[in-house]
Amino acid sequence: MFKIDFQGDKAIEWSRKNGELFREERVYRPTIYIAGENMLLKKIRAETASKTYASQFEEWRTSPGKRPEKVLRIDLERQEDFKSFRNYLRRKYPRPEIRFFHAGLSPQFKYCVEQSRNPEIEGELKSLRLNLSRPRIGQRTLKGLKINCEKYSSESRALERLDREFSGEGPDILRISRSQVLTLIDEKTDFSLGRGSSLEKLAGENTVTAYGKTVHSPSRYSVFGRAVIDESSSFMLSEAGMKGLYNLVSRTWKPLQEVAWASIGNILTAIEIRQAYSNNILTPWKNWQPETPKKASTMRKADRGGFIFNPRPEVYEDVHEMDFASLFPNIMVNKNISPETINCDCCDNSKVPELGYSICEKQTGFIPHTLGPIIHDRSNYKQKDTEYSEKASAALKWILVSCFGYMGHAHAAYGAIECHQAIQAFDRKIMVEAKEMLEEEGFEIKHGIIDSIWASGENVEEACQKVSEEIGIELEHEHHFDWIAFVPRKNSEISTLNRYFGKADGKMVTAGIGMEQSSTPEIVKKCQKEMIEAVYESREEALEILEEYISRVRNREIDLEDLIIEKKITRNPEDYKSTNRSAEAAKRMKRKGIDIRAGQKVRYIVRDQNSRPRVLLDFEEIDRYDNEYYVEKLKSAAESVLRPFGVKKVEKGLEKGLVNYI
Repeated sequence: MFKIDFQGDKAIEWSRKNGELFREERVYRPTIYIAGENMLLKKIRAETASKTYASQFEEWRTSPGKRPEKVLRIDLERQEDFKSFRNYLRRKYPRPEIRFFHAGLSPQFKYCVEQSRNPEIEGELKSLRLNLSRPRIGQRTLKGLKINCEKYSSESRALERLDREFSGEGPDILRISRSQVLTLIDEKTDFSLGRGSSLEKLAGENTVTAYGKTVHSPSRYSVFGRAVIDESSSFMLSEAGMKGLYNLVSRTWKPLQEVAWASIGNILTAIEIRQAYSNNILTPWKNWQPETPKKASTMRKADRGGFIFNPRPEVYEDVHEMDFASLFPNIMVNKNISPETINCDCCDNSKVPELGYSICEKQTGFIPHTLGPIIHDRSNYKQKDTEYSEKASAALKWILVSCFGYMGHAHAAYGAIECHQAIQAFDRKIMVEAKEMLEEEGFEIKHGIIDSIWASGENVEEACQKVSEEIGIELEHEHHFDWIAFVPRKNSEISTLNRYFGKADGKMVTAGIGMEQSSTPEIVKKCQKEMIEAVYESREEALEILEEYISRVRNREIDLEDLIIEKKITRNPEDYKSTNRSAEAAKRMKRKGIDIRAGQKVRYIVRDQNSRPRVLLDFEEIDRYDNEYYVEKLKSAAESVLRPFGVKKVEKGLEKGLVNYI
């Protein structure tokens, strides 16, 4: 099943088996559950009787650690009534009085979970890719539309091709470069994009700022009988491909379209919701779990974070990188960390180091029960050499990476800050124990952070095996560096914890430096990469590479594509008071009719820092670029490479010779 649509009191399932398209209709009454005082629930039931299809009292658990309690189940006539009815109840009855369950689930997912309908995809689906640049969308033209791999230079020819593609059954999956492509095609064509009705807007665009990051979600659309995948907003598609998405569909029971646009946290929550529902547990809507009051001394310890062993910003030779496999998820599983097991009512054992929290010894927690199969499956996928196993492993990796952070999120459906704190406390203990054990084996520790240790020593495989057996979590030998350089902070002699480069296992390995960052121009990435490849053997040669790139920039011997800067804007164009380069680029886009919002990216070339326009968009005609701006970018990237090798100032090294500045 690749799509579920809703019409009146029907859910329409779309599937393809052995090449044949199937459409199946089922009567569907969406359900909302409400918990609260018995008299109040009876009042709600009576007052809403005329607005609902049916209602009844049922016994459900409202969290993993609780006994079943009476809740009010309300069935609505149609899916389209659900949101307005939920919001009506929310306005009339504030949160302290009643609690809602299964009220925030996406429609297709809610249907699959509550109706026990597995949306796993069987066989091959017909797919159509539609790609159109933002300037063309701004110009409201389909000229330049790419259909699958073919680009059309005229709008009329593109429309003819679309007419052929959508005649008959047409595609099952629409992969679009951005959502505006669908609305533009719908505007330009006289046929329906769907298998019956056409385009439906599910949600408007939205921008949110959380934890210092601004994220933009584009408008979402549904096409009747077809799954829509917006490539501009599908993180999982970019990381794990279609095969990774298929794996997540079978694991979450989120149909393809919903799993494609879902965030990592949303996917993790879907896995938890499905697991909970199978255990007779309802999932709260907009959960809010306040932190338990603590002593100031306990709070200071709880907020320490994970383990860090700060390295000196130097170059080290013959270094091994060792990583604990999925350390935080394994801590949750092995230590039985879950909201209902931390500081439970039945055990008093102070098992959590430093903090003294107790952990239940009488039941396996909900979170370990949920994460265990994911850890196991990913380990199995990593042992296989197939494209599917590679993509499935990549998808599960991101779920495991996010599960720790999501555990501490204020509104996580199955999270608690005490769990978050306990995991970090165990991390600190494990990393210190691993460090001490490695030192006993003769290793010299160079660096350590969260779940990774860099150390020099012999018999690394045996040492990893010993630590793994003692700790109970596998310590993997990730890399053997011939040499590794830890990068200092700018204008400081203190190292940056997650920035390094070196040669390991016959290839260059980098992390966190300029060439890893999307905002770095390609010309700077190329220069930094070549310098890293040369610097260990010859710092003079590395400086010569820098000088060559500076010369090419100043002599305009550069491909303009290599000068493009890509940055995410943090405000809407009209909200910027001071105009930095990215803001100026965003305003230029808006003037050209291109919709750009906070959380989206702009692409531009710096034309001239001292005159207008300072920047030009990547698709505009470039009359010149600011040589010295890009030269400074090259020098800054070069310093990251040279400073661990003792070069104190690149500028002076260029002017007077390297040897005087080591």
